[in-house]
Order: sequence, then structure tokens, then C-alpha cells
Amino acid sequence: MKTLDSKVCVVTGGTAGIGREIARQLALEGAQVVLVGREPTKGAAVASELSTETKAKVEFVQADLLSKKSIDELGRRLATALPRIDVLINNAGGAFWERGVTSDGIERSLALNLLAPFQLTNALLPLLERSAPARVINVATKPRKGDLVDLGDLQSEKKYDCFGAYGRAKTGLIMMTYEFARRLEGRGITVNCLHPGVVTETNFSQALPAMMRLLGPVFARVSGMRASLADAADTAVYLATAPELASTSGKYFVRHQPVDSLPQTYEAATAAKLWASCESLLARGQAA
Repeated sequence: MKTLDSKVCVVTGGTAGIGREIARQLALEGAQVVLVGREPTKGAAVASELSTETKAKVEFVQADLLSKKSIDELGRRLATALPRIDVLINNAGGAFWERGVTSDGIERSLALNLLAPFQLTNALLPLLERSAPARVINVATKPRKGDLVDLGDLQSEKKYDCFGAYGRAKTGLIMMTYEFARRLEGRGITVNCLHPGVVTETNFSQALPAMMRLLGPVFARVSGMRASLADAADTAVYLATAPELASTSGKYFVRHQPVDSLPQTYEAATAAKLWASCESLLARGQAA
């Protein structure tokens, strides 16, 4: 019997790159997989391809994770269409070379890398709790030492740089992983996050200048930091399937191992303030 027989797994950003490979591996383990992505034609095609390859049920649901309204609709649609969700993998992410805001007035890197998984996870909590034991897995990164959450400038209005905004948002995602774990303790839902490694076969760099898209893979290969899609997906699939992790929550994983993240991510008081700030941004749909 396969590890995920009869289980339902939702993967955001599941139509390309790491997300597609995560979805493929989950389907091979017997899961019913729901892919979330922006492009309906591409999404339907990928779902069909994976279903044919894995002999599993793979479906596609369209959503724009840069839109609060679209995420609201996604949450309602999934809660209505699915009998259960055993695993939610918040994989979608990306960096933006120039600062811009969404239609809700929220800086794009913050919106995609932190607010989207925060909003979707909260929207699906009732279904996840009814499906318990359930697992939430956030695909983060390895932030630099200076990538600290600045509660006074969450939207990078004072100073913006592409990788700094991305790193700070992902630091926030790690912090929110720990905060979700604290708040959901005893409710049958575990919440963990991971660093997948540096992967060049993704859409991550599509919003970056052409020269950086060209040099990025070269640097990753020369530095020895490059990971294959299969390797990048492996830890997420491990977190979704490993029986020994049934009660493990509030951890940051690299290559199957729990490791320490930035010291700031363990500050419960800061996490509580970040949670409140996220709620405020989503409630108002525009900058504070």
C-alpha cells in the first residue's frame, strides 16, 4: 500500500518547478493531488500529464496568489469541493526585481511569499482540523543574516532591494510557521517549513533581469549550491509522508534534518506582532 493512499494533498505553485515535482512525487505515493496555479490552460495540461504518468487523481484549481480576493475564492472552492485535506504545501513564491504593489496595495514579495500562505492556511484550517491528523508544509529558503523582519517597514517602502525583500518575507514565513505551530498545538495539525536548496529549473527568476537569469545557474553550479528538482522536492515529500514526523511541528528542515533558523524567527512576541500585522493588511487590503 502506498504511503498516501486515500490522502488529499494541495500544492500551491504546483504547475512548474519544485511544486510540479512535489506534486508528481506525492501522486506516485498514491495521493489525490490538487495543483494551484495562475494559468488555466497550462494547469489543466500539467494535471493531465501527471495523472497519466502516476495513475493518480491530479486536478488543477486556478488562483492568483497575489490577490486577496482570489485566495478567498480559492479557500472557499477547496473547502466546498474537497472532502478533506491531509497535506497543504504552500510552495508558491518568487522575487521581484523592482518594487511594485498588488491590486490590494501590498508589496508583491510580501504578498506572495508571506501573506498568501498565511491567508490560505487560515482559510483552510477548519477543513484541515476536520481531516486531522493533517500537515501544513511551507517552502521557505535559507535567509541571510540580515534578512530580518522589520515590523516598521514590512512593505519595504523606506528601502527596497529584490533579494532583501524576498529574504525578509521568507524569514517571516519561517516565523509564521512557528507561530502556527504554537497556536494549533493539540488540534491535530502540524506545521513545518523547509529550505529546498538552490534550483535553477524553476520560474523563480522570471521577473529578474536577463543577465541575472543567465548568470544565476552558472553561480549555483560553480558554488556547489545547485540542487536538482528531485532533490529540492524530496524534503517536502518527506515532511508530507514520514510516519516518524506525525507529531513533529514548528521545525525548519534542510535535507530531512531539523536545523536552527535565524534567531529572530524564535521570538514569540515578534511573531505575535507579525501575525497581527498580517491580519491587518489582509483586512484592509492596502498598506498600513
